Amino acid sequence: MQIERKVRLLLIRHGQTAGNLEGRFNGCRTDEPLCPEGREALEERRMEDGSEYIFTSPMKRCMETAELLYPGMPKRILPTMREMDFGRFEGRNHAELDGDPEYQAWIDSGGKNGFPGGEDRKSFSLRTMAAFRVMLNLLPEEAEGQLRVALVCHGGNIMAIMSELTGNGFYDYLVKNGEGYELTFSMTGDTIHDLSYHSLYTGGSA
Repeated sequence: MQIERKVRLLLIRHGQTAGNLEGRFNGCRTDEPLCPEGREALEERRMEDGSEYIFTSPMKRCMETAELLYPGMPKRILPTMREMDFGRFEGRNHAELDGDPEYQAWIDSGGKNGFPGGEDRKSFSLRTMAAFRVMLNLLPEEAEGQLRVALVCHGGNIMAIMSELTGNGFYDYLVKNGEGYELTFSMTGDTIHDLSYHSLYTGGSA
């Protein structure tokens, strides 16, 4: 007989970086830290939500955010929970890409086209959900009460997870730096059911 586990999960996007301020496509190839504004927005904030299991992307901006929000608590790194590979667009912003035919084609597709030399949305979502399942499998199989979990990751990861779990659109779940979603659900084996969620604000900035 499979045991049902109840989970409360916080999905938190990392704090602001210099690339975010400049509107750049900084994905898995750009391992930048938080900028001073990003640190300042989070350093006065300590999450007091009772999370016992803290997971994070391996990228600096996420690990720094996790430490600011959950200082001194053990963190578990999920190596493949990285942002999308933006390929040729990596590190560039709209002003620099304006007039590029491949960039215009990506815009015209509603963001559905793959990034030239990078990932497409389907491959990225599969990678993200594989890492998500690894995280869930690392949680205790038997626990009293609700498992309280936090995952600090990237905006793309959050959109992939939320769209996969809800069946809604990928871009329905755009979140600002330092924000995200609080989910509650039950888990029987690998099956998630009784999902509910609402927006989460941690004190980050746009």
